[in-house]
Amino acid sequence: MARDELKEFLVRLGTGANNPVLKSLMQITLKYRDELKWEQGETLTVHDVRVAVDAFLAALEGNEQERTLTANQSTLLRKWIDSVTEDGEQSK
Repeated sequence: MARDELKEFLVRLGTGANNPVLKSLMQITLKYRDELKWEQGETLTVHDVRVAVDAFLAALEGNEQERTLTANQSTLLRKWIDSVTEDGEQSK
């Protein structure tokens, strides 16, 4: 069985974190990874996630995105932003 590097990366990222937002972002990432693999035959890499994390943090700080994102990185970023925005809207 091949190692699941993305899952290992996310587990390390979230180890010890009892943050529901972080857990939600991890679930979104794994779901998107599976969708890409099964529906399009593409792989979401650890690098893709790291680039999307950098873009997500920049967006949270209100900074413009300097780096050009791939389609997969951009989609993941949009899913995260939508999730956070939806959660914020629901709690109002």
